[in-house]
This record gives sequence, structure tokens and C-alpha cells, in this order.
Amino acid sequence: MGGLLASGMINDAQKLFQGMEKDSVSWTAMIKGLAQNGLEKAAVEFFREMKEEGLTMDQFTFGSVLPACGD
Repeated sequence: MGGLLASGMINDAQKLFQGMEKDSVSWTAMIKGLAQNGLEKAAVEFFREMKEEGLTMDQFTFGSVLPACGD
């Protein structure tokens, strides 16, 4: 999924994400990819949704969302 985000295929990555069983790693990958592609608001929203789902967040999750907060 990271490759889809890195190449700018955000819509495809989001469709794949919606259809998969999600865990902390997949949520973090989406957050990071969105932030890296200039979609900071979407990255923060995904972070909020991850929190609402009750998933464990770690240093990688926070490291992925912090740049989006700065922008």
C-alpha cells in the first residue's frame, strides 16, 4: 500500500484500505502517505478515525501525523 501512496495514487490506496482488514500498520501507512502527498487535513482525519477505532498508536503513528499538524 505504501507504494500506491508514494506514486500519488491516493484514490486507489483509499479504496484498497476500505476493503481490507485494518491494523495499526495499515492506518499508519495511510496517514503517512496522505501527509507526504500534501493531504494534511485528510491525514489528521485518518488519525482521528484510528483513535476512534481504539487502535494502539505508537511512535511511528505519531511520527507520521506530526508533519501534517505542522503544515
